[in-house]
Amino acid sequence: MADLSKADLQNKEGQETKKYELEVEEDRKRLVLQGVGMLVLNVALLFVALGAWAAANITGNVLLLIVILALFTVVWFVSKGMGKRFNRFATKVHVVDFGPRDIVIYEKADPEKALVVPYKKVKNYKCIRQGSSIRLLLAGDWVKHPSGFQLVDINRPFMSSTLDGLQADIAAVMKAHRVNERN
Repeated sequence: MADLSKADLQNKEGQETKKYELEVEEDRKRLVLQGVGMLVLNVALLFVALGAWAAANITGNVLLLIVILALFTVVWFVSKGMGKRFNRFATKVHVVDFGPRDIVIYEKADPEKALVVPYKKVKNYKCIRQGSSIRLLLAGDWVKHPSGFQLVDINRPFMSSTLDGLQADIAAVMKAHRVNERN
């Protein structure tokens, strides 16, 4: 999905128009704290691996070498998750946008790889509130998951006071576009 130029966002009177009816943003504090937590975990795991390497050299224990390999594998996966959090924070990509004709789901941090689904192709939806998050389930023939639902996970532990209004806004947008809520 390409970004619209400023000229495309202006109507005939020269006033700026909104590109989306509803934009659901990430909880940026959550992204930073998760990224920093993963960075701290990575540093701690690297020090444990260094200690295991020193102990393996001193004792000659081969099992410690296997522990080092396992620790490096864990460090790799944690680094990958940390990169995803910091990338999403830096690019300021939303979770989902409800446009005038379609829903834009940002599964990755790259807006060019967003999943764009017209409202006509969404059979129904379900909003499930779980603590400080909303699980938005979208059903349709375009869904590739075996359950038949596309999950849009909106986690907002530091913005949980906005979830009631957001859930009502999602329901209003879906109702305006004649998408039925699943019971």
